[in-house]
Amino acid sequence: MPIEASDKDVVQEQIRKVKLFLDTYGITTALRGCFVELLIKRLEALVNFMSQEAANGNEDFELHIAEGHLQKYLDDIEYLKGHEKEIVNGIK
Repeated sequence: MPIEASDKDVVQEQIRKVKLFLDTYGITTALRGCFVELLIKRLEALVNFMSQEAANGNEDFELHIAEGHLQKYLDDIEYLKGHEKEIVNGIK
C-alpha cells in the first residue's frame, strides 16, 4: 500500500516550490509578504470575469463553469486563505 503524503507535507512541498520560483526571479521579501494576497485577488478577478461572461451568454465560459473550473478557482481561494500565514512565512 503506497504511503500518502499528509496535508502538511503537501503544503510544505508547495511552499518549497514557490520559494524556489521566487528565489530564482529575485523577488524581494517585501513583495513575498503580499504574494498570497495578490494570488487571491487575481483568482477573485478571474471568478468574477468568468461569472459575468457566462451571465452574458458566452458559451465558452458557460462550459468552463459547467466543467467545474469556476469551483476549482473558488476552492483555490479558500485553500490560499486557509494557509496564507503558513505560505507567507515559508516563502520569506
